[in-house]
Amino acid sequence: MEEPAAHPTPEGDPPRRARRRRHPVRNSFIVLASLLVLAVAAIGGYAWYLNDKVDHNVKREALLPGQSASSTPGSSGSSSASGTNVLSDTAEIRMNAKGQLVDGQDKPYVDELGNPIPVPVEIQQAFAKQGPGVITLPSKRLAQPSRAATQHDSLNYLVIGSDRRGSERGRSDVMVLVHVSSDRKRVDLFHFPRDLWTNISGIGHAKLNAAYGFGGTKKLIETIQPMVGVPIDHVALVDFQGFQKMTDAIGGVDVQVREASPGYPVGTMHMNGQQGLDFVRDRHDLAQGDMGRGQRQMDFIKAVLMKALQPSVLLNPSEFGAFLDAATTSLTVDQTFTTSAMRDVAFSLRNMSSSDIHTGTIPWSGVGMENRQSIVRPAPEQLAKLAEALRTDSLAGYVDNVSPKTGFGPTS
Repeated sequence: MEEPAAHPTPEGDPPRRARRRRHPVRNSFIVLASLLVLAVAAIGGYAWYLNDKVDHNVKREALLPGQSASSTPGSSGSSSASGTNVLSDTAEIRMNAKGQLVDGQDKPYVDELGNPIPVPVEIQQAFAKQGPGVITLPSKRLAQPSRAATQHDSLNYLVIGSDRRGSERGRSDVMVLVHVSSDRKRVDLFHFPRDLWTNISGIGHAKLNAAYGFGGTKKLIETIQPMVGVPIDHVALVDFQGFQKMTDAIGGVDVQVREASPGYPVGTMHMNGQQGLDFVRDRHDLAQGDMGRGQRQMDFIKAVLMKALQPSVLLNPSEFGAFLDAATTSLTVDQTFTTSAMRDVAFSLRNMSSSDIHTGTIPWSGVGMENRQSIVRPAPEQLAKLAEALRTDSLAGYVDNVSPKTGFGPTS
């Protein structure tokens, strides 16, 4: 069932066209990787095996702001993920005769589909007075938060989805903030709508996923950190090969289906890799479209994580080895996220149960139109409450009664 015309989908494209171009199979499982680093258990005789497997498979790059390809010995030296084609924070912004923003080599900045990124409103207004060419604007780089003492030992990870190939930057259709509490008894996952209208650091207002197109992971992090009020400790970039094998390696998972769709009745359903892909890719049959799909992704994460952490998997060399191999070959992390750091966090969460994993969405208030684009509008006051809960490591008391639970909320 397609959404009524009165409630535009956040993507803004007709369903048929979106289904052809979005390639949802490759976008659906990215949130699973947000807990891969937590699912690598370092116990007993597996310690040596895990170290060798992770060190061999996981790639490390300069993904965090301030990191450079040569800043850490042993790094991959690649800057493709962090973005070499970066729109300057300060000046010399270029527009070609087609009205596209371009870099110094006249190469257009593109979105996750390879299409030119819509020009942010502030830059569009500046070029309207001048026309194509080069224009100098003052820096609009957002102030970045520092770590607060009230965060104690809590950790914040950003997981970014990409289907990049070779040196291509790829997509950022799914972005997840993973918060691990200081006492290691709670994990929270917050999904960022890709069409969230926000102030991109150094650029101006545009959709959140445009930040990745303008400057890779570093630009995206510099945009997200002021939004959530805390610095990102580590970042993971994941491509999509191997996710189906990951699910099949542990014999499939039992997933809670909250909203029925063809082939997926409400209730608990055992899914293999292909069924899981189909389950989390669907948005047209869900009442809240992409928001409903995001919730399905989160539910699938919990199912895979809890299955992977069961002794029957951890203590089965064949199953766990296949799972770990599929997981780590799809993962790129920042240069400071060492294998020992992954192991320490995983070990500290060894007693976690399903009820300790909580999921949500960055606060939003409805959908609308900006600069001829269909967008998701943020809920600033509720977002400030989330930021405070992250700064004080008090998400147990955080409640979001603002984001629409049904439909798409007010439209404008």
